[in-house]
Amino acid sequence: MGLNAVIRRADGKPLGRVEQVKAQLEEVFPGASFAFEPTNRRSGAFIRDGLAIEFYLGSESIVQEIQICIYGELNKAQFYFDKLADWQIEFPR
Repeated sequence: MGLNAVIRRADGKPLGRVEQVKAQLEEVFPGASFAFEPTNRRSGAFIRDGLAIEFYLGSESIVQEIQICIYGELNKAQFYFDKLADWQIEFPR
């Protein structure tokens, strides 16, 4: 079972257009891959060194937030999350 979280901008603004968001994620999470789901949602995955993260970007052209699910060691994920300038990770309480 994974740990769910949300990525948002700290100032509450949208993260950007889908292509911009994908490019940012691909830079921070090298080897991440993205696809359209049958429901027209955009999703992606990053798998490396015992860590897996699923990304759900939604179906709109502007991404407001990214729903994520983390599998593996959270401290390994934090290494990557620290590289997301102006974006913050919110975990459920």
